[in-house]
Amino acid sequence: MPNYKTCLVLVLLITSVFDANAQSSVPVKKENNSGAALPVFKDGVSGLLAYFRKITPIISANAKDESEFPTSLSMIFTIDKTGKVTDVEFPNTNMGSNCKSKVRAELLKMKGWKAAEINGKPIVSKYPFRIGCFLWSY
Repeated sequence: MPNYKTCLVLVLLITSVFDANAQSSVPVKKENNSGAALPVFKDGVSGLLAYFRKITPIISANAKDESEFPTSLSMIFTIDKTGKVTDVEFPNTNMGSNCKSKVRAELLKMKGWKAAEINGKPIVSKYPFRIGCFLWSY
């Protein structure tokens, strides 16, 4: 008959094997654009660039100093199924939190998006956009 320590090790080993197998289950399919479908803005990129003429005065008015003026600006828009902007992320920017919140508030008002579609059905999706070469006059 096995001793107490051997039984305990055996139970721990069996438990860890079952835990490891539980982590290798089939992944749940999520609804996202996965790079296959993107939302569309009216008038395309030129329409987006025209809209961003509204953003530069907001940045210059709300930046604490010249170090918060971005030379380029990366954004990731979340567009819902109805074409509404529900979130805007600013990865890798030097803008301060106050400036980001003012710019985000303006971008959340954007109209003119058409939701991305998969199999003819609108989905929530992300749209990355980058503006390069801001020229600021000091």
